Amino acid sequence: MIMRAFAPALAISVLALMLACKHIGPPQRAADPPRQTPPQTAVTRPEFTPRAIAVPEAAKVRDTQSSWPAAKTLLITDAEEFQKMWREIYRARFPRPDIPDVDFSKEMIIAVFMGQQPTSGYSVEIVEVTEYADKIEVQIVKHRPAPDDVVTEATTSPFCLARVEKIDKPARFMEVNTGEQP
Repeated sequence: MIMRAFAPALAISVLALMLACKHIGPPQRAADPPRQTPPQTAVTRPEFTPRAIAVPEAAKVRDTQSSWPAAKTLLITDAEEFQKMWREIYRARFPRPDIPDVDFSKEMIIAVFMGQQPTSGYSVEIVEVTEYADKIEVQIVKHRPAPDDVVTEATTSPFCLARVEKIDKPARFMEVNTGEQP
């Protein structure tokens, strides 16, 4: 009975409290007018279109035998470094082939060594070089003998060297699959 007497007052109090809760927080003020920001000048980089670097067959040296036992990729940019590499490649071959003429003020050598392989039938080739804004990309193809190929049981160390236009950027080497057998 006492509860019935207070019920309307309690309901009104709860309703007033609920309405008051919607207005809790800092007092509302008029919105500030939008600030005028000075126009910003965009920093633009000049566009760089990737370009293919010519790698003619005449500028390549490929062989299946070298004294370079480990797989490795190199960019050679000076004559002394190239002479050391050439001597190492042909350390066990006499007479050693003549070193190709390279004008290192305008050209560089890209070298790809496949490493020691257990049989014949392996080779490596530099197929494409592309210059990008921040790097050059060298695409290589590694050929392996098919399971039914007749091969000699002699170890090989295939390599490919390519003389290309000198570009002062780091290189990224990518193996591509042509889907073909050599």
